[in-house]
Amino acid sequence: MSDQYFLPEHYAAFIPPKPDLDDEATRKERIAVQKLLVWLGDQIWHRILLQNSKGKKYDIHQHHQTGHHCSSYHFITLDDGTPMVDHIGSM
Repeated sequence: MSDQYFLPEHYAAFIPPKPDLDDEATRKERIAVQKLLVWLGDQIWHRILLQNSKGKKYDIHQHHQTGHHCSSYHFITLDDGTPMVDHIGSM
């Protein structure tokens, strides 16, 4: 097992032409990255809480809607199947 959070297959989910594809296999790749991002966010959040309990006070607020944690700029859907966004040209 690697100690890296993101492996080559995670980056491959964003190599053209995949950003413009909406097939099941490509969606599964994006969802795998999304789950990893949520997991990583949880790990970071727990470290922030631990530091806050030790007297440090970070003014950071956790996002309460994990459905909005996304790994691609389009074609990601919410649990009910609603598209999260149609397209984001730049960030």
